[in-house]
Amino acid sequence: MATVNIEALQKYVDYLNRILNKTITESRLCVFQLDSKLYVTRYQNGFLPLELKPHSYLHFWQRANIQLNNKVNVLECRYIYSLSNNPDDEGNWVFRYEYSLKPATNKPHAHLHINACRNGCNLPRIHFPTARLSVEQIIVHLIVEHSVKSKRGWFKLLAKSHEGWMKKRRRHMLPILTIVRFAMYVKRIAQTVP
Repeated sequence: MATVNIEALQKYVDYLNRILNKTITESRLCVFQLDSKLYVTRYQNGFLPLELKPHSYLHFWQRANIQLNNKVNVLECRYIYSLSNNPDDEGNWVFRYEYSLKPATNKPHAHLHINACRNGCNLPRIHFPTARLSVEQIIVHLIVEHSVKSKRGWFKLLAKSHEGWMKKRRRHMLPILTIVRFAMYVKRIAQTVP
């Protein structure tokens, strides 16, 4: 893999670290390469979550590639908010947001999992469809809804950063594409229902 690709991805990781370190954590993300695939995560002799205060964690994982113009393209992401630093601890995660540019047949591109049971319904296995969310939206949710400790100036920083994310999204994706993707998702699901 060309050095320029890693450098382009490193700039993106530096940007994410600035946002995270100025809002909710001192933990740092890095570029991690495995089997020719590039990941953005926290890694040190194994995958580690971002530490949040007072006592929670954000398991942060993105798989990305670099386009010809050196722009980062996030192919998949998974953000798990948990009360445990163990990513395999199924009992302590609160929510899990996942996005995939090319999802499995029975999953929406972007979806949310909630770790709860209600009237015998196993909610953690349900894929609640949602729009694609920015890292900034996840951070705001953690601060507002889960009382994750934040740093002074977090709102202004995240609002400006999210605005930039939205401008990039509008340039690259027509609104109708979201409707078409949802229609394709419904069609795939309909084919699996007897």
